[in-house]
Amino acid sequence: MFWEKYSRKAVGRRVRNVTGVIVLIILVAALVFALPGALLVGCRPALPDDFSIVASIGGEPVALGELRMFLSSPGQPARDALDGLAPFIVCRRELKRLGGETFGTYRAFWDAWQAENARRAEALGRGEVVYGPEALTQRVYYDYTHEQDMRALAGLMASASAPTQDELRAAYNERADLFTVIGSVNMRVILLPPGKDPGVVASLRGLLSGGESFDDAAQVLGLGGMTYPRTFTASDFRHPDVTEFDGVADAIRDLPVGEFAQPIDNNGAGWIILYCESRVGAGREPFEQCSATLSQLLSDERFERDFAALVEGAAIVADDGLDEILRSIIGP
Repeated sequence: MFWEKYSRKAVGRRVRNVTGVIVLIILVAALVFALPGALLVGCRPALPDDFSIVASIGGEPVALGELRMFLSSPGQPARDALDGLAPFIVCRRELKRLGGETFGTYRAFWDAWQAENARRAEALGRGEVVYGPEALTQRVYYDYTHEQDMRALAGLMASASAPTQDELRAAYNERADLFTVIGSVNMRVILLPPGKDPGVVASLRGLLSGGESFDDAAQVLGLGGMTYPRTFTASDFRHPDVTEFDGVADAIRDLPVGEFAQPIDNNGAGWIILYCESRVGAGREPFEQCSATLSQLLSDERFERDFAALVEGAAIVADDGLDEILRSIIGP
């Protein structure tokens, strides 16, 4: 019986050994199939955070969070968003170059935005008046600070290259339409009712060129009861009869004596015809009186032109795979 007991023990050991081998095989197989997936997950690069630098514009770093503000739709190419961001980044670069105050980095802007919303929340908690929304969105605050930066930059660039007296004098002479003083302008106003053809002006012009007076010509064409004299002065530019109708102000300012203005729509109630009979006291402000205004005008025009050239010349460099990163964050 000793052999029988020994045999049973041996069989038991063999069963246990086989079972252990099977379990080991299963574990190894599981590792074989699971390991590649685990390795793929472990090797997948982490997505950058909003403060990671993903591009540059004109040599200035662009953070991911900054770029995301200019994405208007999922799947939009990164280059389109960078083009929209370029004026903001170039303005920041030029302000720093000229010694102006601005946010040096996106992180500095983000901190200021958070501080502004905290300040607004505290003010509301104290019952104070806060203009605008209770909290500003990141893009609203970004646009707001950019407007301030642009005004500061315009001032710095203007002071660095103010127009000379020769440039001001040349601009004054070339732009004869600026700084005009109209004095008073005597007009005839014809109010044509709906259905009356504004082409009657051609007939009226023909009678006037033939030597008829305006009143006689108007009577001949049946316009006597529709015609009124009107004298305009500089103060009338603020009158509703001028401000509410496109073309009236231009006629007062520029219409030559003896000419008709183009028919003006009377807000659907017919047509307004203007005829210039005479001008009194017209002229221009002296150069000395308007040189300061002209200097500001030329400085503004120069800034717009020079800044546009700076933006156009700013090289845009995006990191490899930026479009894929944006798709991973925002979607296809």
